[in-house]
Amino acid sequence: MILIARILKTTFCGYDDVYRFGGEEIVVLLRCPDSAVALQTAERLRLSM
Repeated sequence: MILIARILKTTFCGYDDVYRFGGEEIVVLLRCPDSAVALQTAERLRLSM
């Protein structure tokens, strides 16, 4: 879980909110101007994992 936390910290901006929800579930609240930026962020996370 520590490795995942590091990846999440480097992937998302300081104004995005990342929460651990339950056991291994993660919830991320993105503050994006549009869906294209959200999609780019999700792709960056996917590649990091």
